[in-house]
Amino acid sequence: MTLTDTQSKIVAKATKKDVNGWHYLTVQGDPYEIGFQHGYLLTDEFRDAVRVYTHMTLELYGMDYSFFVNQVVKIHKDKIPEEYLEEMQGMADGFTANGFETSIDDVN
Repeated sequence: MTLTDTQSKIVAKATKKDVNGWHYLTVQGDPYEIGFQHGYLLTDEFRDAVRVYTHMTLELYGMDYSFFVNQVVKIHKDKIPEEYLEEMQGMADGFTANGFETSIDDVN
């Protein structure tokens, strides 16, 4: 996917460095921008985590991953401070901008 000019400027303020299997991010900006940078730079890792949890929850509990996402949203989302919701929305938008369509509920 092609980033918008605004998205490109947000990502340009961040860096990712991989050292011995560890990912080191440097992010800056407002909560949304920090989340977007995080999501954009770690899309592959998030995609893999969702893949694992999707199979794990079905195998271990016989329930679809979306059931757990929905329950977490019902129980916790209204208790999350606005600043964190903005960051989480940024993460979801960053994952989506990098090719893995995600909603804030998936990040929750």
